[in-house]
Amino acid sequence: MNDWKELTKIALLAILTGTLVYGTFFKSSKSKVRKRPQIGKTTPSTAPSTTIPDNPDMNPLSGQNEFPSASDPAANKSQFPNTNVAFVSEEHDFGAVKQHTENDHVFEFTNTGSEPLLIENAQGSCGCTVPDYPTEPIMPGETGVIKVKYSPGTQIGKQTKTVAITSNSEPRVRNLFIYANVEEAPDPAL
Repeated sequence: MNDWKELTKIALLAILTGTLVYGTFFKSSKSKVRKRPQIGKTTPSTAPSTTIPDNPDMNPLSGQNEFPSASDPAANKSQFPNTNVAFVSEEHDFGAVKQHTENDHVFEFTNTGSEPLLIENAQGSCGCTVPDYPTEPIMPGETGVIKVKYSPGTQIGKQTKTVAITSNSEPRVRNLFIYANVEEAPDPAL
């Protein structure tokens, strides 16, 4: 009789553990996400609202898909009216740089469309490439900049990095490219 009680306890513990593991690791989380307020409206009715994303690739802080796909129609359509943007250059070659250095470049652009340009996200292809982009609307005819800091760390040799810019322009996601030939250098922390 005691054996059955022990087996029942073990079985119930196994079911409880399995449920907790499933709920913690395998079931998609449903975090609340703030939507970006509409342009030009400052009434209390435009206070940030919340939605619950069903997409596991969704960043709960920005509400943006972390990995936009060209085949995903939703990834190619902005919630804002489309405009056009023209970059002075969409690539930059740093040439030879040393390991453990910080290398900065500024990409200049102009809103050549008839609607405000909204840069919704800028994401480097790795942690060594960090973009800084304007969060306020760029009005038609105005210019702006995207600053990119490339820190190669221990990388060595020829490098190609990208910064994916997501905005309400066509195309919705545009890549900026940086190149460098990283030369070996002693680690300054040692």
